[in-house]
Amino acid sequence: MQSKSFGANTNFDPVLISSQISLTIGIFYTLFFFFTIVFNQVFGLKPHLDQILNFEAFYFDSKYGFVTLCSYFFTNIIMIIVYIFSIEKANKILDYVLTNFFFYLVLTTLNSKFPTGLSWWIINFVFLSVVTLVSEYLCLMIEQREIQLDFSDINSKV
Repeated sequence: MQSKSFGANTNFDPVLISSQISLTIGIFYTLFFFFTIVFNQVFGLKPHLDQILNFEAFYFDSKYGFVTLCSYFFTNIIMIIVYIFSIEKANKILDYVLTNFFFYLVLTTLNSKFPTGLSWWIINFVFLSVVTLVSEYLCLMIEQREIQLDFSDINSKV
């Protein structure tokens, strides 16, 4: 199905959108689990699922909170690269970042309860903002690169 958006033809491809959402969510949780396990090993802690799917894991009164925050930080740094190369359009980055956050919120709510901790909301808002802004900026830089044309083949035929 084609739709007109400000005079440009854009294709709506629900299979592509669903696969990109699945890809970004899958990579996010894979990285989050990986970094949580790594940092738990570094700090000598026993990993558990609540570090990822419980909003209380972001409290800073324990080593677990620090490990979870470090894991979340490194996961989101790599997610910037994932968004840039899987989404490829700066104007779509915010949609995918918010979709990923929505799934994180739903899974956190299903695992424990609706996040009421202010630290969880502040941390997620900061990371959402930074990931979105940096991803969109880098995507724009890639989109606006100068196209290099090679005229050597044309000149040699003339």
